[in-house]
Amino acid sequence: MERRVFLAGLLPFVAACDSFDCGSRPEDGEDARRSAKECQSPTPEPTPVPPPVQPINIEFRVLGDIQFDFGFNGAEIQFGSTQEGTARLTSTLPWFSSTKTLRESLFLVLNASATGFGYMQVQIIVNGELFREASVSGFNPKLSVTGLFSK
Repeated sequence: MERRVFLAGLLPFVAACDSFDCGSRPEDGEDARRSAKECQSPTPEPTPVPPPVQPINIEFRVLGDIQFDFGFNGAEIQFGSTQEGTARLTSTLPWFSSTKTLRESLFLVLNASATGFGYMQVQIIVNGELFREASVSGFNPKLSVTGLFSK
């Protein structure tokens, strides 16, 4: 009989050591504090925001000093990418053009030719760094640089 009384006296302490049932109503102040502490859902970790995609800056350059033949006053230039298209024009030197793109991979093209005598250089610059370059001197200079740029 004494054992039953002793075990019955321990029952509230054993129940207090058990985890609180978050679905039940708190019976007293201690239960209310435990409910507030134990039944809160954990704060979810914030989802990291990916950094914004930075555009790729592409510069095309044709430099040189050409003594053009009579009737010619510029170099023929073709530039661009196979994915976004190419353009063809005639210009005096030096000539520069730049564009920006969000594509991660591009096949770039820069061709230049002139009728005359002198020195000519072509460059493709990607994000401020030299990607492709070629130079030539002599009569009727003709140059071409191409390449697949990938991030």
